[in-house]
Amino acid sequence: MLNYQTLINGLQTLQDEIIIPDLPVSNYLTRAREHAFDNCLSPIAKMLETFELHKNLLRIAHLNTASIPKHFDEIVRLVIECGLDIFACSETNIKANTPAKRYNIPGYKLIKLNRDHTTKGGIGIYFKDAYKPKRIDVRYEALQPEVLFTEVEINGNKVAVGVIYKSPKTTYRIYAEIQEILAFITTKYSHVILLGDFNINLLINDIESDFFKNVIMQPFDLHQVIREPTRITSTTATNIDHILVTNNENVKASGVVDFPGISDHCLIFMSYSLKRPKFSPTKVVRRDFKNFNKDEFERDMERAPWGNILTIDDNNQEIGLNDKVTIVENIFKENIDKHAPYKEFLVKRPIKAAWMNDELLSLMDTRDKYKNLFNRFKDDYFLNRYKEFKNEVNHKIRRAKIEEFNQSINNKIKNSRTFHNELKKHNIVGANKSNESPCQFEPDLLNDTFCESHNAEVDFDKITRTINNINSKPRRGDCFQFQEVTEREVIEVVKSLKSNASGVDDISAYFVKLSIGHSVSAITDIINTSLRLAMFPDRWKKAVVIPIPKINLPLVPSEYRPISLLSVLSKIIEKIAAKQIVSYLSFHSLFDANQSAYRINHGCPTALLKVTDDIYQALDNGEIGVLTLLDYSKAFNCANHNIILAKLKSLGFSNLALKWISSYLTGRSQRVKTQSGYSKWKILVNGVPQGSILGPLLFTILLNDLNDFVGNCKFHLYADDSQIYITGKITDILELINRLNSDLLNIFNFSESNNLSLNIGKCKYMFIGSKNNLSIIDGMNLPPILMAGKPLKRVKEAYDLGVLLNENLTWENHYNNIISKAYGKLKAAYLAKNFLNKNSKITVVEYYVLSQLNYCNILMQNLSQDLISKIQKLQNSCTRFIFGLRKFDHISQHFKQLNVLNMENRRLLHSATLMHKITRNKAPAYLCNKICYRNAIHLHNTRGNTKLHIPRYNNVYGRDRFFRKVAQSYNRILDLNNIDTNLSINNFKKKLKAHLVENQ
Repeated sequence: MLNYQTLINGLQTLQDEIIIPDLPVSNYLTRAREHAFDNCLSPIAKMLETFELHKNLLRIAHLNTASIPKHFDEIVRLVIECGLDIFACSETNIKANTPAKRYNIPGYKLIKLNRDHTTKGGIGIYFKDAYKPKRIDVRYEALQPEVLFTEVEINGNKVAVGVIYKSPKTTYRIYAEIQEILAFITTKYSHVILLGDFNINLLINDIESDFFKNVIMQPFDLHQVIREPTRITSTTATNIDHILVTNNENVKASGVVDFPGISDHCLIFMSYSLKRPKFSPTKVVRRDFKNFNKDEFERDMERAPWGNILTIDDNNQEIGLNDKVTIVENIFKENIDKHAPYKEFLVKRPIKAAWMNDELLSLMDTRDKYKNLFNRFKDDYFLNRYKEFKNEVNHKIRRAKIEEFNQSINNKIKNSRTFHNELKKHNIVGANKSNESPCQFEPDLLNDTFCESHNAEVDFDKITRTINNINSKPRRGDCFQFQEVTEREVIEVVKSLKSNASGVDDISAYFVKLSIGHSVSAITDIINTSLRLAMFPDRWKKAVVIPIPKINLPLVPSEYRPISLLSVLSKIIEKIAAKQIVSYLSFHSLFDANQSAYRINHGCPTALLKVTDDIYQALDNGEIGVLTLLDYSKAFNCANHNIILAKLKSLGFSNLALKWISSYLTGRSQRVKTQSGYSKWKILVNGVPQGSILGPLLFTILLNDLNDFVGNCKFHLYADDSQIYITGKITDILELINRLNSDLLNIFNFSESNNLSLNIGKCKYMFIGSKNNLSIIDGMNLPPILMAGKPLKRVKEAYDLGVLLNENLTWENHYNNIISKAYGKLKAAYLAKNFLNKNSKITVVEYYVLSQLNYCNILMQNLSQDLISKIQKLQNSCTRFIFGLRKFDHISQHFKQLNVLNMENRRLLHSATLMHKITRNKAPAYLCNKICYRNAIHLHNTRGNTKLHIPRYNNVYGRDRFFRKVAQSYNRILDLNNIDTNLSINNFKKKLKAHLVENQ
């Protein structure tokens, strides 16, 4: 029973003197409770009040978050509103497949250890962006306790900040295992701060707490900061979450607050006597669309003096063309600046989710206050009030989210771009990207790093020999020259532009699309003038480069990836030029037959199907295969312009066309843009333009004659991704290796002569065969597979064009990885299951979850029943998500309602559709050549002699080949009444899908 005097004594700590009139006990207690509530601060307000006493000192906190993704919105509000410098977390429940948007807090870096085992909870530490933390390698791999240490420099002081989590199921004696780590940390760093959920109750003296003090605290002079209960229930109060420091005098204030909406543990915090760096407010300059009116913008663009470019004299060709570009740019910029002017904005970190309105925040604070009052006074009145407000908050959160999601997402499904942007904004979906923190390096240093490979020294004698060798070979006549374009062609190209990023001219595709009806004549004139004069405008040769981190917390400039932004107007002419070049090369069959990039009806799936089917055929004959995957180092940056031009000349490009391409490639420059400004412009000597449309196509020309240097093996290319493979009898393995090594040496020499550098350390190979043949290989002492005399690394599996290949050509690991990621995305979407409508859920499932399983599924004709079942269970989970079904509810009828196929039929649809393309010669020749018809095998006039011939097989590899298994299915499909070989691709696919949906 409540001790009234205790309650009143407690209230007296909040107010020096309480005047309570002579009232009955019930009224007396009511007044006391009201007084307690009125004088109780919300958890955030209490933290801020404490921090304000030492406003210049470090703000550090820890919380067992009971899953960051699940409570992400409230955690973001807590961290940002309190202005925490360091926030340590335990039981984060962040896994490898958790979308980054469910744990990356704006304005903070996160160093973490994932929950990659069932005995782990996951731990991590958030640091404000201004700090530069790095992980300390403590070489600890045990599952428990989870240990993470980081180093961060604060005003010249190197501080070790660690977080530890021990599962309550793990024995307390496990702490003896981390003594060596603590010895290393405490001797190296003068400031050590250790936070975590240790699951050791230091409020009592028992065998566990004594052991912890004797093993962890006393030997390393670690002092306990928090002495209040940190986990409080209706019957227990324990201190199991701790802050331990080596410098106790540096702790100027500390406290415990309860955030019951997040966790059943309390948050612990302190002010630590190291001065916080001054955080300058982040400002960005961007266009202000607040008052933008599309109709007014279009009217002004209609009245613009586009005809001025017709007055430019083309006699001085270079000046004339560049002047025309300047006129068009100025018209665009003048009108864009008028309607969407640049404005400086203060970057405000969102401290609350869109659905968190002021009323809801107030209710959440009230809920938390009652829980904290119960923790303090153990009065059931406060507990009951907490439960009432908890229910009200949950109800209003649900209503607020439904309203917000309907307005922002469900009602926007017909506007694809807006819909998908809102999904990402609301953290429902998102790529697994590193936290985009401000770049810490100077722009000039980054630009120097990015330009190294572009401007590397070139052996001109070697280049000259290569060009002379190319010129000595027979060449086609001058067959190709660029053709001028019509306004209609330009409009079609503009409509096809996807990215809205703007280059040096600061004109985005959005504005070009809006005004293309008025600007098309001027843009067309510039394009045709450029093609006619064989000159590429100087202005369009400049690139703005944005550095994007390759990893979380990059430490050196090379750990950034350059993203080049080019003028959108330049991409229009690039697309036109690329289309004409591809059309010419395809029509005259000048592409290497084994190159699948940038060609109609070709792609990664067809390239991989060619390679894997060749190997399947060999394995069906009991043979062994050796697949080598080559890696070029910064290949696009090293491409030599003169060699490209020489090879184009040999393919029949006219001098005028070569002159235009030379103008396009040369004289380019770039500068890097970061939050701190721009670098100086830097000239690029070699390479094709990054971020361009035409550049990658020109690069493929460099590799177009690789076939001349591969005489023993088969090979296939997708841009610079190269697969070299050879098959044969296992008894001939030594000869196979010798032949492969010979071709690899030729490829190395070819690459060197073409100024391309193979990254031998990343090149790899694998033997592919039956388990029996592979065991024989493993027992043999084979010579190494060499590239330029250096042995390549043998692997058991490797990614090739996004597909994980292994040495048995089975797909368990490939699909296990995909399924894991897909479940992570589905789990993130489940957090919004009550707020997305059915159509939105369908789109989320198809675009972000199941699409990963669709990619290259035509290759996987030999899936085990267990794997088929595992894949189908994922789709079943998606269907339950869409319809809100329970785990054991039947779902079969819902497939028809959605008009979707199960995963096996989906693979059959994709495979049969490709086979239909092959039979109609709408697929690469290297696939079309793999089929034959029954009437080519025998002359009997049977009913099925126009069907595909089904090859015989010797083992499971031959049985499950695409060109046997799918050919068999395709023949059966042709027996259906409404499907025949004369159907168009779309009609075939449509009718087959309808049949499969109806009969599944």
